[in-house]
Amino acid sequence: MRVDKATMRYGVEAREPFLDMGVMRVAFDTPAKVRAAGLKGFLKAYARQKLSPEILTRAKRGFPADSKIFMAPQVLSKIRESILAKRFIDFTGFDPSRLREFVAVSETGQTRFFPHVWSIFILSLWFHRWVEAQAEV
Repeated sequence: MRVDKATMRYGVEAREPFLDMGVMRVAFDTPAKVRAAGLKGFLKAYARQKLSPEILTRAKRGFPADSKIFMAPQVLSKIRESILAKRFIDFTGFDPSRLREFVAVSETGQTRFFPHVWSIFILSLWFHRWVEAQAEV
């Protein structure tokens, strides 16, 4: 919900399927009168061909963010590895002892640091994918 609100406010698209170049080409190649046939008309017409009426008519609901699922041991090991990487810590200037504390508390099953850990993890994934990878090129 927060991503939706933030991106809608600034007119930015954050849903990855709609950022795909193939999808973008189809969208731009579709005549404007077809694209503009009602709110999300083109997308809804296509969905009616592919999805059942039960899916199309159900109420909108958010993505469940149960911290216990995201803090499963397999996920926490990846989080630990990613956010405690020396290059990430050096780049961000985060306090490594604080990061270790966040992870250690999360590994006990407590969720009080979940928003912090998850946000830092997402930042670390971005760092490893874009910053670190570019430095190696």
